[in-house]
Amino acid sequence: MRPPEERHRVNGFVIRVKELANRRLGDGIARPADTDEQKALHATTDYLLGALHSLNEAHRLDFVDRPDIPPACESIQSIAGVLEAGVPIPQGQWLAGYYFNSALVRMSAVFHRSLKIKHHQILSTLKVNQLDPTAQKTWPDLWSILEEVNDLKHDAAGCWEGRTVRFTQALAAMDKLIEILEGWDRSHPTGP
Repeated sequence: MRPPEERHRVNGFVIRVKELANRRLGDGIARPADTDEQKALHATTDYLLGALHSLNEAHRLDFVDRPDIPPACESIQSIAGVLEAGVPIPQGQWLAGYYFNSALVRMSAVFHRSLKIKHHQILSTLKVNQLDPTAQKTWPDLWSILEEVNDLKHDAAGCWEGRTVRFTQALAAMDKLIEILEGWDRSHPTGP
């Protein structure tokens, strides 16, 4: 069973994101007249909440780190049969891994988007290391997530042989991710 302190950390992250949204997004409803920066922050915060939900679900389902081993979970045929029947997937390691992967993919995207916001490159197509050449050194946990997500996307075997990112590392990375947005928020006062 995963430590309850991890769940408390996720809850603390949610509170910080909610406070940022309250300061920056008002009622949180996107409007056509919003600036590109407001739209980007709204979309990024929304995606970040999805990552937090996924981390919370992975924790609830007792996600097991597997640094050097293939996944030990329900068979593909079993999961496919459940999907074919149109019923919810049973709680287990397959579903926990699904949520953990979802959290990592979302965190990778939010990392990239956050740097675009931070560096005023909202519409840029620059990659993370082009937006901030110190990104790998400054945010090593986020960089590890970026690399693992690229493996999930581009390596035919994905993370079959084992993962490099552990749950506790994802929590540490989430903290840094929110810090990036909070730092941008502090450096851009909203009032007169």
